[in-house]
Amino acid sequence: MYLPAAGFARDSKSKLYVGGTFPATPTEGNCLSFWYSMNGATVGTLNVYTESSSKNLKVWSKSGNQGKDWKNARVTLKVQTKYRVSEQLSWS
Repeated sequence: MYLPAAGFARDSKSKLYVGGTFPATPTEGNCLSFWYSMNGATVGTLNVYTESSSKNLKVWSKSGNQGKDWKNARVTLKVQTKYRVSEQLSWS
């Protein structure tokens, strides 16, 4: 997914769901891997959440200018019920 910041108003937020609903993870968890690029003076925050019927949990976050290169992030997800993964983007 590519979202250029130029298309969004200052101090705006966007929430996107990744995939559908996933079953509970095994005891050792599942690996979520994704690439991100956060370049520029108006870059805000990228948060990744797991959302289930019991709770929403922020599992990863990065804020501010991270340079022009694309970076890979990996997060171990451990959720005991069905869940969804969402990304929340904000611009400043």
